[in-house]
Amino acid sequence: MIYRVLWVLLCCMGLFLSGCTNKEQDAINSTIESTSAVTKEIKTTNSAENKQASIVGKNFQGKMGKHTLSFTFLKGNKYKEVSDYSVVGEKSVTYTEGEYIIHNDEIILRPSTNKTYTVLPTNPSKYLALDENSTKSDFERLYLEDDGSILLTYGLKKDEVKNKSVSDDTYGILSEDKTAVKTFDEAKKEMHLTKDTRALFKTVDAFGEWVLAHMYQSKANGYSYRVLSDEKTNGDYRYSVNIYVPGYEKAPGTTIAIDYDGNMYNDMPRNGQPRNLSRDTNWDQILDTDIAAGEVVKTSANKGKEKLQEMVGKWGVVPGDSFFTIISDSEVEIFRGPGEPIEKKQVEEVTLDGDMLTIVLVDKTMTLELIDDQTMKMGETTYKKIE
Repeated sequence: MIYRVLWVLLCCMGLFLSGCTNKEQDAINSTIESTSAVTKEIKTTNSAENKQASIVGKNFQGKMGKHTLSFTFLKGNKYKEVSDYSVVGEKSVTYTEGEYIIHNDEIILRPSTNKTYTVLPTNPSKYLALDENSTKSDFERLYLEDDGSILLTYGLKKDEVKNKSVSDDTYGILSEDKTAVKTFDEAKKEMHLTKDTRALFKTVDAFGEWVLAHMYQSKANGYSYRVLSDEKTNGDYRYSVNIYVPGYEKAPGTTIAIDYDGNMYNDMPRNGQPRNLSRDTNWDQILDTDIAAGEVVKTSANKGKEKLQEMVGKWGVVPGDSFFTIISDSEVEIFRGPGEPIEKKQVEEVTLDGDMLTIVLVDKTMTLELIDDQTMKMGETTYKKIE
């Protein structure tokens, strides 16, 4: 019965068409073609809308090598992105906002603003530097996958990843995630500037060496340091080290620490009293000076102590009987000549300015012009190292 109805309808259409003029037939054909074109356009539009609907209002996260990337796709073809890259002692975090379009199965990103923080890896709320004019490296290519995930590549096309053996750090998969990406302004409110110590130390061991460099007696008298805490240790201090003399490990020693804001702390031995780190503005000044210079800046007193320790030994007039002996960086013995007693004197202060070494004793000041490792002058008198 159904087939008979269809056959009748077709026959009627045939009769109708056969009865049309050429002009009428052309009009009918044009209408059919136009209707087909509209239908095709609707299908194409619906396909693009479906692809956009699959990501709009959603969050995606994934890794590519050492990069961790997060995206949020918004209405109006807007997107937000956060990408971070970690290295020793620091992490770079970039906040990006812009627009996107979908072409076939590719999400094409058009970034408009990029802001990069350099942060402490263990405390991302503390930033060391901020570049508000950073430019976005165009390494990301995103492709929609059939399972709802997004393929992320390092500048590669989709078929280059699928059909070739490529490095794992050149692509990754972004999966849907519940966490929405924050805007740059939202993130900035939660971050606080701290002192940038990267030029001085990036690890607790580098911090220990930096502390020793400013404690002139450390290398001279064989001091060392032991790590008390670092960024892997839960606590208030980013780094803390205890300065001690090998062989006397059980002695309390001096503890120096720095917190996550770049404030310095010191704890000196207190005759059996409880140990207690307290703020030390002297160390703050040392740190600020070094940060400004980008290197260790030793004071003339530190340089003088180190130089005096290097000069330990007997120095005398040749030929002659007068000599003095540098016992250590804090003690000198003076022998004025036959029949005179050897006088032991404490060094109250010592400074080095160029080649001039000034030693302030209890009752006199010695000003020495350093010629070389074996020769010096005091006034017009030349002294040689004799032991």
